[in-house]
Amino acid sequence: RHPAAQYVLDPVLGDDGQLYVSEEMVGAYREAVREADAVTPNQFEAECLSGVAVDSVAAAARAMDWFHGQGVRRVVITSAELPTFPGQLVLFCSEQNGEQGEPPARSMIPFPKRDIDFTGTGDSFAAFLVAAVAAGLGWAAACARALAQMQALLDTTVAAQSAEETPAGAARAAARELRVVQARAVIEKPTVQYKVFPFPTD
Repeated sequence: RHPAAQYVLDPVLGDDGQLYVSEEMVGAYREAVREADAVTPNQFEAECLSGVAVDSVAAAARAMDWFHGQGVRRVVITSAELPTFPGQLVLFCSEQNGEQGEPPARSMIPFPKRDIDFTGTGDSFAAFLVAAVAAGLGWAAACARALAQMQALLDTTVAAQSAEETPAGAARAAARELRVVQARAVIEKPTVQYKVFPFPTD
């Protein structure tokens, strides 16, 4: 590993309470986490790796602290569904910048929940996030920009799907592919519309 390289880990384990991989991969990803500078799990993946049920804002903080305890500087839980945020998902981000023992900087971004699933959203978000960090944005600002790009990409994809007549069967999968090329303009210049909130203080 090059000493100047930044290692961003997207721990692709599963979603919605279901593993995509074997149980053994959870342990393998826990080992990989220790080498990462940043991690981008979804709610289910954060729970699998940390052992913390992310069912509240405080629990999200505990889960992110587990990653910090493994040596990870930057953490984002890309989407969490909590009972206190009906109709929404919440992105949580945390950055450990100070000396050991100092509290990390934490933020959260609520955004509307969609009633449709697409394949590749986690990959796209991680790519957008890496690009935002490489452009010099701070962690919370980079997360907000990546979220805005992701939502713009989904808006473009939904609009394209609605405009097309899709026959039943196998063609439906193609209709749900993310329209990255069509969304190029809004990806390059996204409108950051969701507010970044600091974590509530105890």
